Amino acid sequence: MRLKLVLTGLMLFMIFGLQAQPDKLPLDGKVLKEIRSQRVAFISTRLDLTPEEAQAFWPVYNDYSAKKEQAMKQRLHDVFSEGGRDPMRVSEEEASNLIDEMINEQTRMASLEKEFVGQLRKIISAKKIIKLYAAEHDFKREILNTMRNRPKVRGDRGPGR
Repeated sequence: MRLKLVLTGLMLFMIFGLQAQPDKLPLDGKVLKEIRSQRVAFISTRLDLTPEEAQAFWPVYNDYSAKKEQAMKQRLHDVFSEGGRDPMRVSEEEASNLIDEMINEQTRMASLEKEFVGQLRKIISAKKIIKLYAAEHDFKREILNTMRNRPKVRGDRGPGR
């Protein structure tokens, strides 16, 4: 669960980070829509849903994804709106508040996940839910590999350069 949150956060951070750098191709709405449609195709292939399952599954999945994405955007906004928090310069009280915020965010994400799985159990089998988690993980890995191996754009120094 924690790894999934970290990977999702990392992916969103990378997407927003690419948008913020003017000498790289931005990830505009068109690209994000394409990624989402690729994710739908990828998950559909992996889960092998019946038409009835698909009809009930996708609205629930899309709602969950939208809520999760909004929570991640809010979290990123909260962190970066203050110019980032330097752990070496925060007071003990600020550090304590930051820890409380992080735990509250993890609790909210876990509640969202629990609600989502509860809804899915009414629609698809537990095995397909496990397949869904595996498919999401594999898709994230493929997207990260694609981004890592994308053609270099003038001015793109790449990681660590």
